[in-house]
Amino acid sequence: MKIAIIDTGSFSLPYDYYYIDALLAQGYRVTFYCSRTAYNDLYLDLLAERDNITLKIFSVSGSRTGRLQGGYNYLRMLVSLLLSAHRYDYIHFFWSVLPAVELPLFALLRRKLVFTFHNDVPHACPSATYFPYKLIYNTARRALFVSPSTMQRFLKHYGVDAAKAHCLNHGLLPLLPDDPVPEPAPLERSIIFWGNVKAYKGVDTLVTMCESGQFDDFGFEVYGKWDSKLAPLKEKLIGCGAKVEDRFLTLTELQQLMRRNAVFILPYRSATQSGVAYTFLYYNRIFISSDQGDNAAILRDAGLEMLVFDAKRLPQIRSAADFCVEHSADIAKKLLLRRNVFEWGNILKRAKELYA
Repeated sequence: MKIAIIDTGSFSLPYDYYYIDALLAQGYRVTFYCSRTAYNDLYLDLLAERDNITLKIFSVSGSRTGRLQGGYNYLRMLVSLLLSAHRYDYIHFFWSVLPAVELPLFALLRRKLVFTFHNDVPHACPSATYFPYKLIYNTARRALFVSPSTMQRFLKHYGVDAAKAHCLNHGLLPLLPDDPVPEPAPLERSIIFWGNVKAYKGVDTLVTMCESGQFDDFGFEVYGKWDSKLAPLKEKLIGCGAKVEDRFLTLTELQQLMRRNAVFILPYRSATQSGVAYTFLYYNRIFISSDQGDNAAILRDAGLEMLVFDAKRLPQIRSAADFCVEHSADIAKKLLLRRNVFEWGNILKRAKELYA
């Protein structure tokens, strides 16, 4: 069976790689339409070494491509896909970059179209629904969701027929394939946020925590590229004594970060899931989470509901942090027991059902 997979801007190359790798292991033939950026050469090179895959690379996004040239290459990608559509049994989009441009294409491809929704609305969307997503859902032959939370919220808010909805959960996300998992170590008293810093990720909670004085016995660290609109928030954190690295970390730095046995925090406000949580699961890192979507569900399903907090209630966050300090070894064991559920090979066992 021939499947085209499209990530037009290549915003989630690690996810793409592990998903495609699991499909290839089952004997599917894949053509991957993607963009080469300054950050994803490694994964494209790894895919190029595999059998049964063809790469269609266009310079759509990233620092190497100007906006005008990127837009032109984006259109070239879509035209190339349309001209080759007859070769594929399924055409699977992981993202929608510009729905106004892509919706007519989706309408033409609808008998073969599969679409994966990573969130029920785009990040920072002010409403509970996003009209183009409803059109995409109604157009696609099958709609996939990367977490039960995403699918449940989508079906609840959009009022669509649930028959075509399938949950194909997000899988483990190591920084490199087969990267070694760290050995157990004593927990350090540091609260760490890692990821691109956007308003919806609730990093303002860290400022409140620092300013409250209730966490003076913990160090605070934030690693990741900041949204420029949040510069005042960053200065507040620095003023509170937090360590802030406002940049994309190198692969070596990220590997070193994942070898630290600290308390990682996901204080998200609204997202239904985060790929960061699946990186923590892979490396068996302890994390606490606001009561949001799949991040909280992972902890609850592991029997660790005491690590889930209401971001507006500092005593709950303090209790979660203290529990990590007092029970770090037990927490690590419980998370490790859940890890197998999120192995890509186990998740993609449903591929024969979805691409039938």
